[in-house]
Amino acid sequence: MHRYSEGVKADVRKRMSPPHRQSVARISEELGIHVVTLYNWRKAWRLQGEVVPASEKAPRAGAH
Repeated sequence: MHRYSEGVKADVRKRMSPPHRQSVARISEELGIHVVTLYNWRKAWRLQGEVVPASEKAPRAGAH
């Protein structure tokens, strides 16, 4: 199992978060990190209360 540094994780979190909103697929392709690993990180960050959007699209106005 590959271990990633906190620096790599911080870069991924930044890429996933506004205003960048890069998709998991794009980040995986660019950094060579498996998509399952990225989804697991995103889930963990959300459970910690961090805002990590699910897609590159901006949220719709009025959407709940």
